[in-house]
Amino acid sequence: MLILVSNRKVTDVFDQYRIRWEIETLFSAVKTRGFDLEATHITKPERLSNLFFVVTIAFIWAYRQGDFILKNKPIKLKKHGYPQHSIVRQGLNVVTKAISEIVCNSRKIIASIRLVFKLNISKNTTRKLLGVL
Repeated sequence: MLILVSNRKVTDVFDQYRIRWEIETLFSAVKTRGFDLEATHITKPERLSNLFFVVTIAFIWAYRQGDFILKNKPIKLKKHGYPQHSIVRQGLNVVTKAISEIVCNSRKIIASIRLVFKLNISKNTTRKLLGVL
């Protein structure tokens, strides 16, 4: 349950809060839930900008990978009705496992990249790529 108090129109407040909540969720994911961006000691603006760029690409990859996983391989929900891990965490687990196994099995990382960054993949191809993961 959420209670919002404002002196503006109800629809405006909910729309603005929805956007704000998405931004808060993004910051939470890149700061403490997997990417640990707060642990960096980088202070030079150019290097920090490069780090944000790489983390943004990694976040998008993890989010889209997790979204594919949850849409195509439903996972069990906990007793409270939510999955054990967020969409980003699900995807990050798959991506990190694929990267760690790249020396032994490059098919996993290629399948992950194709699923996330290639548009208009057929359902049959999607199933095959998910089978590799």
